Amino acid sequence: MFHFDEYDENIDITSVNIPINTKYIKYASKLKYLNIEKTNLDIERVNLDIESQNLDIKINSKGIIGIINEFKFTQTIKKSLIKIFSKYFNSIFGRGDIVEYLKCSNGSGTNYINYLLELKIIIPVSGKGKGKYKFV
Repeated sequence: MFHFDEYDENIDITSVNIPINTKYIKYASKLKYLNIEKTNLDIERVNLDIESQNLDIKINSKGIIGIINEFKFTQTIKKSLIKIFSKYFNSIFGRGDIVEYLKCSNGSGTNYINYLLELKIIIPVSGKGKGKYKFV
């Protein structure tokens, strides 16, 4: 069930309303009930087949902050990893960025990168310079 809006011929916009997956509605309801303002949804798989109107969406409700908090790091390390995520969740970053942002040593910056790689919540990015990463 899709709804398309038409605009003036000089405007290059297509507006599509797509129904929300019921798993997301249940998850969002729990967040609202718990009065959680922000969370990160880790979308593992999205398969859109517009012709047959089939949506296959799988949502990992744990989120990146949940993954960090569940791991057996010290509270100081967890706080630093969450700060890194909050700052760079939507951008490409490297060790130098972490060192500058957290005012830590190069060794600590490398350790933070290794922790995030161990948690499998960042991936290397090619073509942007050596040692660049982004959150999944």
